[in-house]
Amino acid sequence: MLWKPMLWACSCAARICSYRVDRKLQELGLSRLYAADFQHADHQSILRLLQQSVDQDMAEPLNYVLGSLSLPMMEVADELLARTGNLDVSDERVMDDLVRGLITMRLQSVRQNIEYLRYLMEDAHSKVI
Repeated sequence: MLWKPMLWACSCAARICSYRVDRKLQELGLSRLYAADFQHADHQSILRLLQQSVDQDMAEPLNYVLGSLSLPMMEVADELLARTGNLDVSDERVMDDLVRGLITMRLQSVRQNIEYLRYLMEDAHSKVI
């Protein structure tokens, strides 16, 4: 199985990519990449795990990730690797697309929250009248 070498490459790319994405977001006056940027809990967990693997110093990041992923999460990670394995994170266009996608996801989340608050306000207003 090519999973380990691919995960190692992805882990290295994720560290580099995460740093570059954080830097680009901060240049734009936005907060760093965080788990809430993703809607799927599995994706949130994988991001947290990748960030934790870099922040800890008890094991190599790859070993930390491999030791922390459950079997179902390995399948999710495998799927993500298959979809993103050909991306070159050193390509500026890829990085720009990634940052643009993150900003779009954040904007969509803000719009959903506004709609939900609008609904709650209208519902509360209709109960008062």
